[in-house]
Amino acid sequence: MKYTVEVTISCGVDQAGILPALLLDVGFEAFEEIEGGIKAYLAEEDWSQTTAAELEALLRTLGVNAKAVVQKIEERDWNEIWESSLEPIAVGRFCIIPVHAMSGSHDGGERIPLYIQPQMSFGTGYHATTRLMLQLMQEKIGEGDRVLDAGTGTGVLAIAAIKLGAGSAFGFDIDHWAGDNAPENVRRNAVEDRVQIAVGGIEMAPEEPYDVILANINLNVLIALMPDFEARLSEGGSLILSGVLSKDTDILVQAMEACGLGPSTTRTEGEWMAGICNRRAN
Repeated sequence: MKYTVEVTISCGVDQAGILPALLLDVGFEAFEEIEGGIKAYLAEEDWSQTTAAELEALLRTLGVNAKAVVQKIEERDWNEIWESSLEPIAVGRFCIIPVHAMSGSHDGGERIPLYIQPQMSFGTGYHATTRLMLQLMQEKIGEGDRVLDAGTGTGVLAIAAIKLGAGSAFGFDIDHWAGDNAPENVRRNAVEDRVQIAVGGIEMAPEEPYDVILANINLNVLIALMPDFEARLSEGGSLILSGVLSKDTDILVQAMEACGLGPSTTRTEGEWMAGICNRRAN
Protein backbone atom coordinates (compact mmCIF):
# COMPACT_ATOMS: atom_id res chain seq x y z
CA MET A 1 0.00 0.00 0.00
CA LYS A 2 1.26 3.47 -0.88
CA TYR A 3 1.27 6.21 1.71
CA THR A 4 1.25 9.99 1.73
CA VAL A 5 3.24 12.01 4.23
CA GLU A 6 1.06 14.56 5.99
CA VAL A 7 2.81 17.41 7.76
CA THR A 8 0.73 19.54 10.12
CA ILE A 9 2.39 22.90 10.69
CA SER A 10 1.28 25.15 13.53
CA CYS A 11 2.16 28.77 12.89
CA GLY A 12 0.83 32.31 12.74
CA VAL A 13 -1.58 33.46 10.03
CA ASP A 14 1.09 35.61 8.36
CA GLN A 15 3.42 32.60 8.17
CA ALA A 16 0.62 30.36 6.86
CA GLY A 17 0.04 32.84 4.05
CA ILE A 18 3.52 32.39 2.59
CA LEU A 19 4.21 28.74 3.49
CA PRO A 20 2.67 27.01 0.43
CA ALA A 21 4.97 28.80 -1.99
CA LEU A 22 8.00 27.98 0.17
CA LEU A 23 6.96 24.34 0.68
CA LEU A 24 6.53 23.80 -3.06
CA ASP A 25 10.28 24.35 -3.36
CA VAL A 26 10.86 21.67 -0.72
CA GLY A 27 8.75 19.19 -2.72
CA PHE A 28 5.29 19.32 -1.16
CA GLU A 29 2.42 19.08 -3.63
CA ALA A 30 -0.83 20.01 -1.87
CA PHE A 31 -1.95 22.14 1.05
CA GLU A 32 -4.94 22.56 3.32
CA GLU A 33 -5.61 25.57 5.49
CA ILE A 34 -6.54 24.68 9.06
CA GLU A 35 -7.15 26.72 12.17
CA GLY A 36 -3.78 27.76 13.52
CA GLY A 37 -1.71 26.67 10.52
CA ILE A 38 -1.71 24.43 7.45
CA LYS A 39 -1.35 20.80 6.43
CA ALA A 40 1.07 19.91 3.64
CA TYR A 41 1.24 16.64 1.67
CA LEU A 42 3.75 14.78 -0.45
CA ALA A 43 4.21 11.20 -1.64
CA GLU A 44 5.98 8.84 0.77
CA GLU A 45 8.67 8.04 -1.80
CA ASP A 46 9.55 11.73 -1.97
CA TRP A 47 10.03 12.03 1.81
CA SER A 48 13.64 11.69 2.90
CA GLN A 49 16.08 12.87 5.54
CA THR A 50 17.04 15.66 3.17
CA THR A 51 13.40 16.75 2.87
CA ALA A 52 13.01 16.61 6.64
CA ALA A 53 16.15 18.73 7.10
CA GLU A 54 14.96 21.30 4.54
CA LEU A 55 11.59 21.47 6.28
CA GLU A 56 13.25 21.95 9.66
CA ALA A 57 15.49 24.72 8.30
CA LEU A 58 12.50 26.45 6.70
CA LEU A 59 10.50 26.37 9.91
CA ARG A 60 13.44 27.79 11.85
CA THR A 61 13.38 30.84 9.59
CA LEU A 62 9.71 31.38 10.49
CA GLY A 63 10.39 31.71 14.20
CA VAL A 64 10.40 29.64 17.34
CA ASN A 65 6.61 29.28 17.43
CA ALA A 66 6.52 27.28 14.19
CA LYS A 67 6.33 23.53 14.70
CA ALA A 68 5.42 20.50 12.60
CA VAL A 69 3.86 17.07 13.22
CA VAL A 70 4.65 14.44 10.57
CA GLN A 71 2.65 11.27 9.98
CA LYS A 72 2.06 8.73 7.22
CA ILE A 73 -1.49 8.27 6.00
CA GLU A 74 -3.06 6.11 3.31
CA GLU A 75 -2.46 7.60 -0.14
CA ARG A 76 -5.38 9.62 -1.42
CA ASP A 77 -5.86 12.34 -4.00
CA TRP A 78 -6.00 15.23 -1.54
CA ASN A 79 -6.50 17.87 -4.21
CA GLU A 80 -9.46 15.95 -5.64
CA ILE A 81 -11.01 15.54 -2.19
CA TRP A 82 -10.57 19.25 -1.52
CA GLU A 83 -11.98 20.21 -4.93
CA SER A 84 -15.09 18.09 -4.48
CA SER A 85 -15.90 19.93 -1.24
CA LEU A 86 -16.02 23.32 -2.98
CA GLU A 87 -19.27 24.96 -3.96
CA PRO A 88 -19.84 27.96 -6.25
CA ILE A 89 -19.10 31.19 -4.44
CA ALA A 90 -20.46 34.66 -5.19
CA VAL A 91 -18.07 37.63 -5.10
CA GLY A 92 -19.82 40.84 -6.08
CA ARG A 93 -20.78 40.59 -9.75
CA PHE A 94 -18.92 37.29 -10.10
CA CYS A 95 -19.75 33.68 -9.34
CA ILE A 96 -16.71 31.40 -9.11
CA ILE A 97 -17.74 27.93 -10.25
CA PRO A 98 -15.38 24.97 -9.68
CA VAL A 99 -15.17 22.66 -12.67
CA HIS A 100 -16.89 19.76 -10.91
CA ALA A 101 -19.95 21.99 -10.40
CA MET A 102 -20.24 23.10 -14.05
CA SER A 103 -23.82 22.29 -14.99
CA GLY A 104 -27.07 23.95 -15.86
CA SER A 105 -27.84 24.37 -12.17
CA HIS A 106 -24.55 26.23 -11.58
CA ASP A 107 -24.28 28.75 -14.40
CA GLY A 108 -23.72 31.81 -12.24
CA GLY A 109 -27.30 33.05 -12.62
CA GLU A 110 -27.25 36.81 -13.06
CA ARG A 111 -23.60 36.98 -12.02
CA ILE A 112 -20.58 36.69 -14.33
CA PRO A 113 -19.40 33.06 -14.22
CA LEU A 114 -15.72 32.23 -13.67
CA TYR A 115 -15.10 28.53 -14.36
CA ILE A 116 -12.02 27.43 -12.44
CA GLN A 117 -10.21 24.13 -11.89
CA PRO A 118 -9.11 24.73 -8.29
CA GLN A 119 -5.63 24.02 -6.97
CA MET A 120 -4.85 23.78 -3.27
CA SER A 121 -1.53 25.51 -3.78
CA PHE A 122 -2.84 28.84 -4.97
CA GLY A 123 -5.85 31.16 -4.88
CA THR A 124 -9.17 30.37 -6.50
CA GLY A 125 -11.59 32.72 -4.77
CA TYR A 126 -11.82 30.56 -1.68
CA HIS A 127 -9.25 32.76 0.07
CA ALA A 128 -9.97 36.25 1.37
CA THR A 129 -7.21 37.87 -0.68
CA THR A 130 -8.62 36.63 -3.98
CA ARG A 131 -12.11 37.80 -3.04
CA LEU A 132 -10.75 41.22 -2.09
CA MET A 133 -8.97 41.50 -5.44
CA LEU A 134 -12.12 40.60 -7.37
CA GLN A 135 -14.12 43.20 -5.45
CA LEU A 136 -11.65 46.01 -6.14
CA MET A 137 -11.27 45.02 -9.80
CA GLN A 138 -14.97 45.67 -10.31
CA GLU A 139 -14.31 49.30 -9.38
CA LYS A 140 -11.33 49.83 -11.69
CA ILE A 141 -11.30 47.62 -14.79
CA GLY A 142 -12.52 49.60 -17.81
CA GLU A 143 -13.42 48.75 -21.38
CA GLY A 144 -10.34 47.90 -23.42
CA ASP A 145 -7.88 48.09 -20.52
CA ARG A 146 -4.48 46.40 -20.77
CA VAL A 147 -4.01 44.27 -17.67
CA LEU A 148 -0.96 42.63 -16.10
CA ASP A 149 -1.62 39.83 -13.58
CA ALA A 150 1.44 39.15 -11.42
CA GLY A 151 1.43 35.73 -9.74
CA THR A 152 -1.54 34.62 -11.84
CA GLY A 153 -2.00 31.19 -10.19
CA THR A 154 -5.20 29.70 -11.62
CA GLY A 155 -5.57 32.73 -13.90
CA VAL A 156 -8.82 33.68 -12.17
CA LEU A 157 -8.01 37.40 -11.96
CA ALA A 158 -6.85 37.65 -15.59
CA ILE A 159 -10.02 35.86 -16.70
CA ALA A 160 -12.17 38.12 -14.51
CA ALA A 161 -10.50 41.21 -15.99
CA ILE A 162 -11.48 40.18 -19.51
CA LYS A 163 -15.05 39.46 -18.42
CA LEU A 164 -15.19 42.97 -16.98
CA GLY A 165 -14.31 44.39 -20.39
CA ALA A 166 -10.50 44.53 -20.45
CA GLY A 167 -9.02 44.28 -23.92
CA SER A 168 -6.09 42.02 -22.98
CA ALA A 169 -4.45 40.40 -19.96
CA PHE A 170 -0.96 38.99 -19.48
CA GLY A 171 -0.46 36.68 -16.51
CA PHE A 172 2.81 35.29 -15.20
CA ASP A 173 3.76 33.01 -12.31
CA ILE A 174 6.95 31.32 -11.16
CA ASP A 175 4.93 28.25 -10.09
CA HIS A 176 5.00 25.48 -12.70
CA TRP A 177 1.47 24.43 -11.65
CA ALA A 178 0.21 27.75 -13.01
CA GLY A 179 1.74 26.99 -16.39
CA ASP A 180 -0.60 24.02 -16.74
CA ASN A 181 -3.63 25.12 -14.77
CA ALA A 182 -4.09 28.76 -15.82
CA PRO A 183 -4.19 28.12 -19.62
CA GLU A 184 -6.79 25.38 -19.04
CA ASN A 185 -8.96 27.79 -17.09
CA VAL A 186 -8.48 30.45 -19.75
CA ARG A 187 -9.81 28.02 -22.37
CA ARG A 188 -12.73 26.97 -20.16
CA ASN A 189 -13.81 30.59 -20.00
CA ALA A 190 -13.34 31.13 -23.76
CA VAL A 191 -10.98 34.09 -23.34
CA GLU A 192 -7.84 32.55 -24.85
CA ASP A 193 -7.81 35.15 -27.62
CA ARG A 194 -7.22 37.91 -25.06
CA VAL A 195 -5.22 36.23 -22.26
CA GLN A 196 -1.57 35.15 -22.36
CA ILE A 197 0.06 33.08 -19.62
CA ALA A 198 3.80 32.69 -19.02
CA VAL A 199 5.86 30.76 -16.48
CA GLY A 200 8.56 32.92 -14.93
CA GLY A 201 9.02 36.29 -13.27
CA ILE A 202 8.03 39.79 -14.32
CA GLU A 203 10.73 39.72 -17.00
CA MET A 204 8.29 37.53 -18.98
CA ALA A 205 5.84 40.43 -19.29
CA PRO A 206 6.15 42.74 -22.29
CA GLU A 207 7.63 46.09 -21.26
CA GLU A 208 4.66 48.20 -22.18
CA PRO A 209 2.31 50.40 -20.15
CA TYR A 210 -0.57 48.63 -18.42
CA ASP A 211 -3.78 50.36 -17.38
CA VAL A 212 -4.26 47.97 -14.46
CA ILE A 213 -1.70 45.77 -12.70
CA LEU A 214 -2.99 42.99 -10.43
CA ALA A 215 -0.75 41.49 -7.77
CA ASN A 216 -2.08 39.03 -5.19
CA ILE A 217 1.22 37.72 -3.83
CA ASN A 218 2.86 38.28 -0.43
CA LEU A 219 4.38 41.27 1.29
CA ASN A 220 8.05 40.60 0.53
CA VAL A 221 7.45 39.86 -3.15
CA LEU A 222 5.19 42.90 -3.53
CA ILE A 223 7.90 45.15 -2.08
CA ALA A 224 10.56 43.60 -4.34
CA LEU A 225 8.40 44.08 -7.44
CA MET A 226 7.11 47.57 -6.64
CA PRO A 227 9.68 49.39 -8.85
CA ASP A 228 8.81 47.08 -11.76
CA PHE A 229 5.11 47.71 -11.25
CA GLU A 230 5.66 51.46 -11.21
CA ALA A 231 7.73 51.28 -14.40
CA ARG A 232 4.96 49.38 -16.22
CA LEU A 233 1.99 51.39 -14.93
CA SER A 234 0.44 53.70 -17.50
CA GLU A 235 -0.24 57.35 -16.74
CA GLY A 236 -3.43 57.31 -14.68
CA GLY A 237 -3.22 53.53 -14.27
CA SER A 238 -4.01 51.55 -11.13
CA LEU A 239 -2.13 48.90 -9.18
CA ILE A 240 -4.48 46.56 -7.28
CA LEU A 241 -2.74 44.37 -4.74
CA SER A 242 -3.37 41.96 -1.89
CA GLY A 243 -1.73 39.10 -0.03
CA VAL A 244 -0.86 41.39 2.87
CA LEU A 245 -1.98 41.25 6.48
CA SER A 246 -3.68 44.40 7.73
CA LYS A 247 -1.00 44.81 10.39
CA ASP A 248 1.62 45.17 7.64
CA THR A 249 -0.20 47.93 5.76
CA ASP A 250 2.22 50.65 6.88
CA ILE A 251 5.21 48.64 5.61
CA LEU A 252 3.52 48.26 2.23
CA VAL A 253 2.59 51.95 2.04
CA GLN A 254 6.23 52.91 2.67
CA ALA A 255 7.30 50.73 -0.27
CA MET A 256 4.64 52.32 -2.48
CA GLU A 257 5.62 55.86 -1.55
CA ALA A 258 9.27 55.11 -2.24
CA CYS A 259 8.20 54.38 -5.82
CA GLY A 260 5.94 57.39 -6.16
CA LEU A 261 2.75 55.43 -5.56
CA GLY A 262 0.10 55.83 -2.89
CA PRO A 263 -3.08 54.03 -1.80
CA SER A 264 -6.39 55.53 -2.89
CA THR A 265 -8.66 52.73 -1.67
CA THR A 266 -8.20 49.95 0.89
CA ARG A 267 -10.45 47.10 1.91
CA THR A 268 -10.13 44.35 4.50
CA GLU A 269 -11.57 40.92 5.17
CA GLY A 270 -10.60 39.31 8.43
CA GLU A 271 -6.87 39.83 8.91
CA TRP A 272 -6.16 40.49 5.21
CA MET A 273 -6.12 43.73 3.28
CA ALA A 274 -6.17 44.80 -0.36
CA GLY A 275 -5.69 48.18 -1.92
CA ILE A 276 -5.73 50.25 -5.08
CA CYS A 277 -2.63 52.38 -5.69
CA ASN A 278 -2.15 55.25 -8.08
CA ARG A 279 0.84 57.33 -9.05
CA ARG A 280 1.24 60.27 -6.68
CA ALA A 281 0.99 63.76 -8.16
CA ASN A 282 4.34 65.58 -8.37
